[in-house]
Amino acid sequence: MALTRRAFLAGTTAGLAGTLLRSRAHAAASDATRLVIVTAVGGWDVSYAIDPKPGSALVDGPELDEDVDDPEDREAVTTFGGLDVMTNGVKRPAVSTFFERWHDRTALVRGIWVGSISHDACRVRMLTGTTTATSPDVGAMAAARLGADTPIPYMDLGGTAFTGPLAAISGRAGASNQLAWLLDRNKRLPGPTGTSYNHPLYVPDDPARADIQAWLDGQFAHTDARWRGHPGADARLDDWAVATERARRLRAEGADFATELGRGTASSLNGQVDVALDLLSSGLSRTVLVDSRLPWDTHQDNSDQHAHHQTLYAGLDRLASGLQAAGMLDDTVVVVMSEMTRTPRRNGNGGKDHWPVTSAMVFGGHVQGDRVLGASTDSLDAGPVDLSTGLADATGTPLRYDHFAAGLLAMLDADPGQWFPGTEALGGLAR
Repeated sequence: MALTRRAFLAGTTAGLAGTLLRSRAHAAASDATRLVIVTAVGGWDVSYAIDPKPGSALVDGPELDEDVDDPEDREAVTTFGGLDVMTNGVKRPAVSTFFERWHDRTALVRGIWVGSISHDACRVRMLTGTTTATSPDVGAMAAARLGADTPIPYMDLGGTAFTGPLAAISGRAGASNQLAWLLDRNKRLPGPTGTSYNHPLYVPDDPARADIQAWLDGQFAHTDARWRGHPGADARLDDWAVATERARRLRAEGADFATELGRGTASSLNGQVDVALDLLSSGLSRTVLVDSRLPWDTHQDNSDQHAHHQTLYAGLDRLASGLQAAGMLDDTVVVVMSEMTRTPRRNGNGGKDHWPVTSAMVFGGHVQGDRVLGASTDSLDAGPVDLSTGLADATGTPLRYDHFAAGLLAMLDADPGQWFPGTEALGGLAR
């Protein structure tokens, strides 16, 4: 249904925006499925938890960091249900805690080939399932399927999302949570460091607000009348109307959400988790992306991976516990990923460099837990897999980033063929 100037000026933007979204995406899922994406940007070392290589002559694992004088500081492969995980009760106790509590809802996906050692290229591939940063990521694709009627279907709290042509249904908190100031105009906006700027934002009264809205409506009406029907223009005009209506709804419904954002600083993983839980439970969003905010790129000292894993898994346990307490865990899928892993061997600085393979973790509702999918070799290369089942198979094919992305969409009842035509989706994720 096209949004006309007459309809817009008649004040029916809200209803038409909803119609436009529903016509350009699938109807919202009847079971209110939600998606949370957790990124560990920088490149985690999978041998420290989800892809252990104990005793391998080809992989320098976390056992190199053991303190010989501390008998408790020992690496061990621990089995949680059907999952084999590398653990250390001294350096990474949160890893054990997470899997003890949530293994039956968790699937590990090993040996995902990303085909690059560039952070940016690998991040694009793992999140979008493509090689181009102008493509939407899985979170945006899923939001179009799951959250068409929410004020902001896809919220990027971590700053690592790609929205592509789905930007109209997406939002960002900003590098220092600038969104909080936009939603609460009574707060003072600080100036740049070293300046004396310290003025409150202009807060219009009701008559002035009406005048501003009338001007904005007029701008849209003029542009709509000028460009409607031109090649490629209709979709952009529709997106303009949809984004405008979503902004109005977010201002009206998101005041409490704004108070959760820490103004002037990037939120920690725990801070993002708390905001994500609020967004999902309030119905403001159905899909949220958070980032660990940790320096995973450990070229100089790979032992830093211990502390990073500890922080990450403590945050994941906080997320899972919060979802369960809110009654949302059964309706939420959580994907945890990093764009690459570290090289099998350490370099001369005791660090590890970039490796074009990674692993991921999926937990929550609809996930077939206690399963290991994918495969990696003793040298951390991608092993052959039967894509239909997700299980290791010597006659299969290496698991690629696009197979993984398509598999995530499939488990959310979104059509992966719409975004990845001709790509076989990874099976075995869903119950």
